[in-house]
Amino acid sequence: MNEEYEGIEVRYRLEGMGEMEAMNRIEKIMCENLIRRGAAVSSVVSSEEAVEGAAGTKRKKDGDSMDWGSYHGLQDIEGFIIWLNATYPELVNIDSSTKTSEGRPIYVVKVTDPSQPGPKKKIWIEGGIHAREWISPAVTTYLLNQVITNPEWIPIRDKTEWYFVPVANPDGYHYSHTSTKARLWRKNRNNNSGSHCKGVDLNRNWNMQWGVGASQDPCSEIFMGRKPFSEAETRGLSLIMERVAPINLFITFHR
Repeated sequence: MNEEYEGIEVRYRLEGMGEMEAMNRIEKIMCENLIRRGAAVSSVVSSEEAVEGAAGTKRKKDGDSMDWGSYHGLQDIEGFIIWLNATYPELVNIDSSTKTSEGRPIYVVKVTDPSQPGPKKKIWIEGGIHAREWISPAVTTYLLNQVITNPEWIPIRDKTEWYFVPVANPDGYHYSHTSTKARLWRKNRNNNSGSHCKGVDLNRNWNMQWGVGASQDPCSEIFMGRKPFSEAETRGLSLIMERVAPINLFITFHR
């Protein structure tokens, strides 16, 4: 962005999001310092609720009605996965052995053509580890659908084992869809001993560089947990990844 304000060239625009009270304090400081400001979206929650409300009129319970013009709740996504498995049993296998702290399954969807000879490269694609990032499961399920149903993907599918985790944080994702005040919830929903604050940032609960860029405060959005793999979600997925290894490409979607 290049704009001229009284001879001063502004090259970058800062965007932020926060609770109304905090944003009002920031706006006051900016006003006192004559800093130009504006609201791109006045209410993120209202905007997302509008999208969700519009989508709800189009949805059906059948997995084959899945679309990518709207954000879907956990039940829709799980229904789509089960439908894929029933419709393409020769290509799709499901591992739902990992259970969340609230008892929900985490679906790991393996896609490959067993009639094609190996060895095959292995690709792991993960979405939804941060509950509020609804675009992540949408992208992951879109790719899952493409690999299975698009003929142009057949040459790649024949040479590859794909592992899709559309929603790595089902409890948090479901909570962000169903609680009126939790649209921006990020963590899982596990109870933290000794704290009234719930949840661990699952993305910071792995044993790789544990504690880097994270917080020890259970009330923080980036709380890393009491120890690596303290959470059922990361612990269970890590065991599946160990069985699948070596994984040649790992992709996790955010935002």
